[in-house]
Amino acid sequence: MTIQFLPPNPEQKEALDELEKLLEVLNKPVSKELKHNIKFVRKFTKSLFLAGRSYREMPKPKLTHEIRGFEQEKMEISKMPEISKNQIPSQKMQIPQAPIAPPAPQAAKIELTQELPSQISQPVKENGILKFNVLEPIMESADWKIFNIVKNNFKQKILLNPEVLQNNDFLTEEIKNTCKELKIKYSESYLQKITYYINKYLKGYGKIDPLINNPNVAEIICNSYNDIRVNYQGELLKTDIYFESNEELDNFLLNIAEKSKKELSDKNPQLSVSFMGLNIEAFYNPIMGSRFTIRKQ
Repeated sequence: MTIQFLPPNPEQKEALDELEKLLEVLNKPVSKELKHNIKFVRKFTKSLFLAGRSYREMPKPKLTHEIRGFEQEKMEISKMPEISKNQIPSQKMQIPQAPIAPPAPQAAKIELTQELPSQISQPVKENGILKFNVLEPIMESADWKIFNIVKNNFKQKILLNPEVLQNNDFLTEEIKNTCKELKIKYSESYLQKITYYINKYLKGYGKIDPLINNPNVAEIICNSYNDIRVNYQGELLKTDIYFESNEELDNFLLNIAEKSKKELSDKNPQLSVSFMGLNIEAFYNPIMGSRFTIRKQ
């Protein structure tokens, strides 16, 4: 009987070639770098094995809920006599419902009067900040547009005739005419609101009116448009009243200069004036930021 060896197929031949390549690599002399890598792999594998043996899964904590009075109720229930199923009432136990929360109080409504005074509560000191709760009508963007147009027109007429400032009917007519030009509908309450803000900014001091009118504020220090501090009852405190931008602060100072008939500009940035019981020192700088100090006499 003769044994015949069949030639390998392509797949077997490819596998034999791969084995021969591996044998060639294994027969090569071991270099120092390879010896170092072999030692590192052995130590690393041993460390992983030891770490796996020493690891123990921590038991998961059991969730417990502490209910006050539970133990006492449990003891009382255990003392009660046993009740058979026939003695159990068929009616379902009624679970007491939680009381219905009272409705949230509505925000206080501000009645619009001819003068429309703002309501200012007593300031409260919180975390070193003196906070004022000022209640007054809300102005929308369209309202401020009307306000700016009327204010600028009204200022020009005040310069020609200062007595116009005391005539509320004249101011109301100015607001009506501006609304008609801009095709904005208006009501009596709307006219009163715009009149209130015109008087507040032209006759008063705008945003810092609460600080001016508070008798416990002796000094007002504005370091920047969003940093206004006061000397309140002998203590220097920051307030929650501030200007929205440098431009609003600059307009405030220009308004004071107009009232006191003083010049204030880039060429003449210093303002020092005693006006309506106030000593005002201001520095006008639209680029770097304006600042002022007001001391009550």
